[in-house]
Amino acid sequence: MISRLAQTMTLTEAEKHLGVSRVTLWRIIKEYRIPTFCDVLDKRVKRVRYADISIILGEAERARRGEAA
Repeated sequence: MISRLAQTMTLTEAEKHLGVSRVTLWRIIKEYRIPTFCDVLDKRVKRVRYADISIILGEAERARRGEAA
């Protein structure tokens, strides 16, 4: 079974994965209403689900190709 922590990434990892700045990532999180979670080991660290970030990447790729959402 995959642990819950393995299904998430830190905001820093999400920034690198999406290739955006921290400010842009927060805008995306607010616009798409992506839930954030506190890291179980360090409450100062926020995490997001890989699945949510994958959806954003898919939508961005379709937009680049000019396909309708």
